Amino acid sequence: MSTDQRTWRQQVLLLALSGLFGAGNTCSFAQNTGDRVVTIGSFDSKLGEKIVSKVYEGSFHVVTARDGSWVGLNDVKGWVPASRVMDLSAALEHYGKRIGGNGRDAVAWATRGMVHYELGNYPAAFTDLNQAIALQPRNAVAWNNRGIVLNAQNKYPQAVDDLTQAIELNNKYALAYYNRGLAFYGLGKYREAIEDYGRAIALEANNPWFFINRGSSQHALGKFEDALADYRSAQKLNSNLSEPLIGIANVYLSQDKLPEALEQAQAAVNANAQNATAH
Repeated sequence: MSTDQRTWRQQVLLLALSGLFGAGNTCSFAQNTGDRVVTIGSFDSKLGEKIVSKVYEGSFHVVTARDGSWVGLNDVKGWVPASRVMDLSAALEHYGKRIGGNGRDAVAWATRGMVHYELGNYPAAFTDLNQAIALQPRNAVAWNNRGIVLNAQNKYPQAVDDLTQAIELNNKYALAYYNRGLAFYGLGKYREAIEDYGRAIALEANNPWFFINRGSSQHALGKFEDALADYRSAQKLNSNLSEPLIGIANVYLSQDKLPEALEQAQAAVNANAQNATAH
């Protein structure tokens, strides 16, 4: 699998963590711009006194701004209390203490599992998510997130099983269809991947990564025009992303349209000069 495809996979897997579970304890940890953090408990973000969005426990973000006791997070509108976010090492300690105090705290097991995932410790993540599923076997998000961990380890058949379980528990779960599409892609089952991406798009048509990865599967099947259409749909949804431009460049390369491919690759570099694949 290409480097850019792994990048797309990682990007969307992080999206699947939002809305993980319910409320939890709060704990004050000052954060600085650029820190990778996890949310503690579920709460509202605000602009002044106005509530602008809901933030759920176990979602991962980067701190983009700091103003006193409030922080801005990427992908979150408004400001959130700095007391409701933690860096990953602090979060491991926090959830470890919660589990030590109550071994049946499914939220703590699940969230710590995804912190382990974020830190690249997949065996520990899998173990914690096993505990969460044992405690809440009908929680579709827990099954989805264990599927994420399996995908990250290239254990695609097992990931398909977990993600199918998530879908059976919630057949409106767009991210579970999407993540199962990633597993099918990893197995080289591109048609099945396209079907799952299509289901995800039907449920959540404003997510550009669904189109990006469906475009990749279309490309793998030689369906160049369909791939281009998907990449262009992703562009319309988020013009700041470099990945749709990389995808278009790759399609043009497959068609031996080298000047057009170079133009799109240059546009990808312009969109994100930190993207090594674009270069």
